[in-house]
Amino acid sequence: MTACGEVPGGAVELSWSLESPTGGRVSCETAGVGRVKLWWKIGATTRYESWPCDVASAVTRYSVSPGEVLLWVEPECIDGSIPSTDTYEAPAPLLRTLEAGDVVTLNGVLITVQYDCKKYNPCLCPAMARRSTE
Repeated sequence: MTACGEVPGGAVELSWSLESPTGGRVSCETAGVGRVKLWWKIGATTRYESWPCDVASAVTRYSVSPGEVLLWVEPECIDGSIPSTDTYEAPAPLLRTLEAGDVVTLNGVLITVQYDCKKYNPCLCPAMARRSTE
């Protein structure tokens, strides 16, 4: 049991945006992205938290175990499917050391998405993406 004010782990704060391969901003709705997942791996344990894509920033609970943690993000389609990794590009996983009570900040995570199904085959979330051209 922890005393008042003690926290069992650390937290991760991040913000994100989506952009097209040509550099223009893309809305979550246009891309068909419903949520953004933050994954972390400590040793053999892998966990994640996810948030609605359109909130564009979030912070985990203080539930990330202390130690060396590998962090990465991925989009999730509105229909709950996970896009193929060849349809988006997110920053490479980052290795950080986290202590109980710490907050690690991942500033401005940029996710490049192939959302336009007319232009890109395959596209990010084909069942949900808007069929528009840039």
